[in-house]
Amino acid sequence: MSILFTYHVNILWGVGLIFVYLIGKVLYKEGPIMEVSFATSKLHKIFNSEKKLRGEYGAQMAAIIQQRMNELAIVENLGVMRSIVGANCHELAQDRKGFLAVRLKHPYRLVFRPDQKPIPHKSDGGLDWDRVVSIEITEVVDYH
Repeated sequence: MSILFTYHVNILWGVGLIFVYLIGKVLYKEGPIMEVSFATSKLHKIFNSEKKLRGEYGAQMAAIIQQRMNELAIVENLGVMRSIVGANCHELAQDRKGFLAVRLKHPYRLVFRPDQKPIPHKSDGGLDWDRVVSIEITEVVDYH
């Protein structure tokens, strides 16, 4: 059994069974889950401490970040994230091509990128969302 990350979401998995402890509730999930990593050790430390997260982003933004991290942690691939209406998961363009984002408190976004080699693409060259199963969180930013 292993723990993916610690604050508010503790994900434990064994042979084919996954239990997600989500703020006092136990959710059962069978099958794979999204692997989530962080681009920097500083970001990893902030996201894995509720106190540091609140200190860096404020209470309201920290709660939304935790919600998005919970959603990212329990989906099996990015294709599932598209169905979470409030998240507004979308690909970025221009100087942020290759990155994706989910909505936080306007105008901020949680930015991440696929963390797989090779990055899965469809035959037309577009990102194959249903095959992205590992992401790296890169920043919280207002890029508008």
